[in-house]
Amino acid sequence: MKPQANIFEQIPFLRFALSFLSGILLHSLLKPDGNRFLFVLIPLFAATFFFLKKAGKLNPYSYWFSVIFFLLFAALGFTYSHFHNKTLFSNNFPVDTKYTGIILEKAPSTKNRYKYVVNINTALKNGATKKFNEKVLVYVSDSVSNSKLEPGSGITFRAKFYEISTNYNPGEFNYKRFMKRKGIRFQTYLHKEIKTVPNARFSLKTKALKIRSQLLELYREYGISGDEFSVLAALTLGDKHYLDNEIKDSFAASGAMHVLAVSGLHVGIIYLIIVFLFRPLKRIKQIRLIKILIIIGLLWGYAFITGLSPSVLRSCTMFSFIVIGENLKRRSNIYNTLAVSAFVIMLINPNIVFEVGFQLSYMAVFSIVFFQPRLANLLRPKNRLLKYLWELFTVSVAAQLGTSLISIYYFHQFPTYFWLSNFIVIPAAGILLYLAVSFFIFSFLPLIPALIAMVLQFVTGILNGAVGFIESLPASTISGLWISPTTIIICYLILFFFTDFLITHNFRNIIWLLGCMFVLFSLNCNSKINASKRQAIVFYNNYSCSLISIIDGFNHYYFASKNEISPFTQSIIENASGYFRINEAIKLNTNENSKKNLALFHPSLVYNNILILISDEKENRIKEKNVVKDYKEKISIEPEVFKHCKTIRFNDKISTEIASNSGKKTTYNKNEGALMLLFK
Repeated sequence: MKPQANIFEQIPFLRFALSFLSGILLHSLLKPDGNRFLFVLIPLFAATFFFLKKAGKLNPYSYWFSVIFFLLFAALGFTYSHFHNKTLFSNNFPVDTKYTGIILEKAPSTKNRYKYVVNINTALKNGATKKFNEKVLVYVSDSVSNSKLEPGSGITFRAKFYEISTNYNPGEFNYKRFMKRKGIRFQTYLHKEIKTVPNARFSLKTKALKIRSQLLELYREYGISGDEFSVLAALTLGDKHYLDNEIKDSFAASGAMHVLAVSGLHVGIIYLIIVFLFRPLKRIKQIRLIKILIIIGLLWGYAFITGLSPSVLRSCTMFSFIVIGENLKRRSNIYNTLAVSAFVIMLINPNIVFEVGFQLSYMAVFSIVFFQPRLANLLRPKNRLLKYLWELFTVSVAAQLGTSLISIYYFHQFPTYFWLSNFIVIPAAGILLYLAVSFFIFSFLPLIPALIAMVLQFVTGILNGAVGFIESLPASTISGLWISPTTIIICYLILFFFTDFLITHNFRNIIWLLGCMFVLFSLNCNSKINASKRQAIVFYNNYSCSLISIIDGFNHYYFASKNEISPFTQSIIENASGYFRINEAIKLNTNENSKKNLALFHPSLVYNNILILISDEKENRIKEKNVVKDYKEKISIEPEVFKHCKTIRFNDKISTEIASNSGKKTTYNKNEGALMLLFK
């Protein structure tokens, strides 16, 4: 009896993708720079050579070969990621001078200003013009002249750039890190018109964005406007800049947000359209190669008009391999195709693995391929309509099995009616894409595009109304969900062992399953115990008002220097409750002293014998011990506080316990991020 092939025999490219990915993740975790890079890389290569020496003759599927291969490609992934990140930024980039550059991207006007991504080509430095290659954010006033600037325009301007910052509040999105991974670290705000200069450089990306802008103008010319225009722009051409927060929240709450990001679903529909058109030529073997090139060319043509966004590039790469495999009659393994496309994309940009879209798209496709056939086999409806609806339902459930944990981790909510919304949005997305393709093809003819535009607006209106209805249903969204990366990993292991048991009936999987459940239960209990004992004061980095939280076990109280707080301030408080896994925050009122160890006598707040003076005056000089003062501009902590507390910052730095033996006051600037005094 032939032994069962292991996973690397069935999916040979999986070892490349996983080991290379491990190296990228290791580089992100260790954050090496300068000579420290070698101190991480050398042990990896040393371990590889050690295993090579011990392994002897290697079988490609042996244990030793797998270990050596993993170490070698992890080292390569680590090295590749390091040098890729070094090339993202220019050395000694001047931040206050005159610049020339090319506009790469443009966002529509909001708050009376446009946002441009500009690639700086030259800048004045020490009286001489020097070449650079630095991407920056430029915000400019909403003037008539600036509104005419488009991707590909050459511009010149004088500005002072500032490093992109983030608030570093607990549980808050790290915008600085997000932009840095995109190769952008500086931004500036200009209140004057920008001069244009000739641009001789050709850029495929800017050309694609220009064509997309022209196609969007076609929508406007034929009367498509409002929410219908913004949804069509996102769904068919991948431009989400026109979506307002209300539309985004509605689609997110109904579990239909994925249709607004052009990705595998949209490319798959375009692929089906192309395959349908080429069906009459299926049996003509002589033109097989030409057919492959045309299909791939049309797929990448769609990627081009959608602005060459990363999600479309991922999907087109994957479908290109599928087209090649199917038309050459080679035995194709979809998992191997996924691994190849992921590896190619990581070679282009290793930082893409940290993007939510990359993680969700690959998990969704893998989960659909793996779970959907098994779920579909549970029922076999004979009626064609029921069969279609059942398959649509199983696709939705399969996708959620793979992506729910990631979605909860990033967005802290779960749409309970995702299965219902997909009955509507997936067919609607297919209809709208068919109509949009027809609209653009026949746009040069009279009457026909106007008729198609009317149908487009009508169908999009129905889609928006249906999504709004699903959002309005009771308990449409479970919000306030917070999980840790460790929890995600353990839950995926539980799902894996449970599924493998159902397939193989191997009871060893039950043992592993119970072990994972025990670890998850233990970690949850430990987290609850630690939370019940936590006593802390948190000072937030908040621009609209001074904000302090008192955390006493599961109880959460907050003080704000303004009676009416902004939505941004409210989100800071809600994020903190979720981040610490505690109850919803309760606002402290003046002269409230009913809480244990806690009293508020405006302008003084007392907790655990630490007096916090609430003051916004920079010149205030108070000498009492155990005082935290001027927290709106800075936080000054008396030395005696450190005898009872340790300080934690919510930024990229490692949390440290500070011992103040010198007797000097320690001062913190709020721009360094939120600060927590944690009682020992």
